Amino acid sequence: MPNASLPTGTIEFIASHQPSLLDGDYVLAVSQQVQIDGTNQWTTAPSSTLQFSVAGPRFSLDPGLIAAQFPPPKSAGEYFNVLPHVIFTRTTIAWERTVDGSAAAQNTNPVPWLALLLFDATADAAGSATPVPTVSTVTVQDLLTTYGQSATPNGQPEFVQVLAQGTGGALQPGQIELEVSQQLGDRLTVIDVPKQLLWQILPDVKALPMLAHVRSGQAPDDPNQPVDYPVVFCNRLPAPGTGGGSVVGTQSTVHLVSLEARKPLLDELTAQPKDDGLVRLVSLASWSFSTLQEDRTFVDWVREAWCPDASRTDVDGKPSVCASGIIHTLQLPPSGSPPADQFLAQGYVPLRHQTRQGNRLVSWYRGPLLPGPAPTAALTLPVRSSDELVRYHANIGMFDTSYAAAWELGRSLTLRSKVGVSLFNWKRANAQQLKLAEAAVTHLPFAPDAGSPPAFPADVTAWFGELQTLQHVPFAYLVPLEAALPAGSLRFFTVDGTWLECLLDGAFSIGRVTSADATQDGTNQGTALPATPTYSGFLLRSPVVAGWPTLGVEAYDQAIPPNEAESYLPTAAPLTCVRMDRLAPDTLLCLFEGAIQAVDIHEHPDVIHFGVDMDDPNDVTTYFKQLHNPDGTQGGKLIKPLPWLRNSNAKRTIDIGALANQAGARDSAAFGVMMIEGVEKVRFLR
Repeated sequence: MPNASLPTGTIEFIASHQPSLLDGDYVLAVSQQVQIDGTNQWTTAPSSTLQFSVAGPRFSLDPGLIAAQFPPPKSAGEYFNVLPHVIFTRTTIAWERTVDGSAAAQNTNPVPWLALLLFDATADAAGSATPVPTVSTVTVQDLLTTYGQSATPNGQPEFVQVLAQGTGGALQPGQIELEVSQQLGDRLTVIDVPKQLLWQILPDVKALPMLAHVRSGQAPDDPNQPVDYPVVFCNRLPAPGTGGGSVVGTQSTVHLVSLEARKPLLDELTAQPKDDGLVRLVSLASWSFSTLQEDRTFVDWVREAWCPDASRTDVDGKPSVCASGIIHTLQLPPSGSPPADQFLAQGYVPLRHQTRQGNRLVSWYRGPLLPGPAPTAALTLPVRSSDELVRYHANIGMFDTSYAAAWELGRSLTLRSKVGVSLFNWKRANAQQLKLAEAAVTHLPFAPDAGSPPAFPADVTAWFGELQTLQHVPFAYLVPLEAALPAGSLRFFTVDGTWLECLLDGAFSIGRVTSADATQDGTNQGTALPATPTYSGFLLRSPVVAGWPTLGVEAYDQAIPPNEAESYLPTAAPLTCVRMDRLAPDTLLCLFEGAIQAVDIHEHPDVIHFGVDMDDPNDVTTYFKQLHNPDGTQGGKLIKPLPWLRNSNAKRTIDIGALANQAGARDSAAFGVMMIEGVEKVRFLR
């Protein structure tokens, strides 16, 4: 069973997580005999039966059961040495059915009923192209029809001899019947695969148990929360794209197929088929990705966000270092004008500004994300209007609208939300209670009790908490000009606490009209508004955000010497991440409580994958595998050359059963530890 108390950063591999009952229909029969007192006579009591079903996916799969896919869908990268995998949200799903269609009891080496098949359209070693299978939508009745052999006149693909519901007769091995809630008219997706190709890429019964396991680790959004990752791997490597850093890659498609009741097919494919008929398989999910041959890995993509290619210099073959002049904070580059550069260095940008009198000006604006420490602003809150927060710089004759914009934004967002009514009603009830308290004649014996103040609405408290972490704030208020966050950049920032206070004061200003309202709000703000914490973070705009959707990020407030950046192990726990959002497909916002000094960006453990090594991506004869030791350390057994399925490398399909046997793996958990390719990590020092 998974260990719920694993140390942070560790992963436990588990061979399988079998359900107590397999999916299907069951009948529970209860009978008893009663002995009459003082006699040897027994009486049979009335028996009873109970029918119930264990529901699970069969002909279709709820997309919510899939947690992640690797390589990520629609991504492009150097995937020619990795074996694709899919991660589920339910740990038992891979073992809830059987390949022989029976409700067999649990065993020590269960065979999963799910498998991944990879297809691409590139030429194999013999010069022929691998056909991408035809995808069709049919009904369950169509699927359960006996198609016969491929030589039939209608040319339809063969399935397995089945028995449709209601036809009568006894079920034979390899047949399936419908379960409760399954209808003949239900629609499903199937693929038709040539039998010769299936013989070359479909894992056999010995390999299937090695291609599924469960990992026990920590949740991506909460390292303190244990979570299990059930994983199903593919046994085939994607074909490499063209070399030379070309952006033209090879597109591969992976199908998650059902092998329930397909043991006769698996037995048949132990020998090369004599015909090339089509075999119909149920496709439960599919995704595509592109494989490239480039000189950029995950680490390179992340580093380039810190230091663009044009400004990189190699030092003794070590990771590139940035030349001087690179901006790593959220600000515009210098303009050459000292008075303007003084403001640009503080994160200000010039924007068009129209006053209430209709005057059109150019004023300074700075969002809440500062390039340096937050300044101390002499502001008195609450205010009755945003005009009170407009500041004027007499030395350059320009206005600063930063805090006025924050106040007006908070007011507008709250008026548009549903919590505005709750806030106004609370203010009205609180004012009425205060008037009753003032009017109460407390020295009289039967004076009415004014009562307790109304409780502050929980939805308004939650709303203020969201605003405090800059949720609902339009991106243009965070980064007003794109030049401050160009494509392929990483920018650190410190959150301006005064900006947040103005934002919340604007949100709290609903119903504030008179000076008395402002005075009363000033009295209530101490209990109604949250305290302003110290926030810092970074914005990452890079293709790595889209290509690796499950990035892991940790930040520390420890100052790390640059010469110890790679070897240094933080002695304190990482800072609390209060927000990690993808604001756009290529833009990531991370916000931490505290002042960050170092940030680690890495692939999340769910992209720990099976992988192989090679000398030349285009020559599969050079592929090999340097296994890990059973304890996860490097330097295990060297498997060279790799064993290929059917003793042929034409389809780049690994003989997983033979590889596991050479590795000495007793089960899929041990095999997974030996085959893993670790995740990459990059550390940035602010």
